[in-house]
Amino acid sequence: MFVEKDGIQVITAGDIDEEDVKTSMENGIYKGDRYTAFEINCHEEYRSFLVVTGKKSNTHLGQEDQHWINLIVTYLSASLENVYLIRKLTLKMYELMANIPNEEATPEFVWLRKTMYDIQEKERIRIAMDLHDTTMQDLFLLKRRLYPILQRFPKMTDEYGQLTGILTHIDLINENLRQSCFELNPYVLQKTGLVGSIRKLVDVESSYSEFQVEFIADCTAQIELLEVERKKHLFRVIQELLNNAKKHSQAEHVTIRLVEENSIISLFYEDDGVGFDPQLKELNRKNRIISGAGIGLDQMQGRVLLMNGEFYMDTERGKGVQIEIRIPFLEGISA
Repeated sequence: MFVEKDGIQVITAGDIDEEDVKTSMENGIYKGDRYTAFEINCHEEYRSFLVVTGKKSNTHLGQEDQHWINLIVTYLSASLENVYLIRKLTLKMYELMANIPNEEATPEFVWLRKTMYDIQEKERIRIAMDLHDTTMQDLFLLKRRLYPILQRFPKMTDEYGQLTGILTHIDLINENLRQSCFELNPYVLQKTGLVGSIRKLVDVESSYSEFQVEFIADCTAQIELLEVERKKHLFRVIQELLNNAKKHSQAEHVTIRLVEENSIISLFYEDDGVGFDPQLKELNRKNRIISGAGIGLDQMQGRVLLMNGEFYMDTERGKGVQIEIRIPFLEGISA
């Protein structure tokens, strides 16, 4: 469990009531009849705990149990400290990437920015391939083995209904995994192009999101002449815009427009959500540099700068978000 300034995150395993644990921790109850919390780390940003349930025999944890749990906590403390430091370093790297245009950066820094996104993209592809080649195939084999068992039961029996429900749930898991693979590795970019991939992404997001998404594309033939890697950067930017909208905007309507004009690719985003205070440090027309706006915006700006583009944003609390991104069609550094 991670207790942060903006809420509590719980990672569970086994038979444990997540909401009950959250309520107990919010009320400052670290030891009770049902749960016992052992503090792992304490930082300004967060505190972490190992929360264990009571024994099934309803007896208290003995001295030997406490000894082993304290040993586990010691190992967790060292591991989470390393994860915490790596995360802080990563966040700082993305912030730097978002704040230094190519023309102001050294060649080494431009190379580092490009390499960071290369590594990130390769890792996403690796995870997508692992999911496809292992988890999805395992589910496919499981489904094939369950079908003969299903045929042994007469229809309208409880057993038949339960197995049918399990098979339906396997299909749902496979569909979710297929969507995750697409988001990790948008393979259709090469088959259907950038606009087709965005439409597929928007269709899926519209079915899962509480807001309506409108996507408009003009001059699509010219847009599809972009290199595949630059298309991938634009796809990732739109993906992050939709993710941010789902997590934070509370919007009812989101509009995304992609157009090419005078050798400039322009991406416009607008929502009618709650907006936020981006704490703008600089408002020059070249790049609006944003401080403390989160890793999502940092990553978007870093990708835009990687292509020698310009990023403009207009937002304030209660008035939604408007973003304009301009990418030179024949210039930029592809990753």
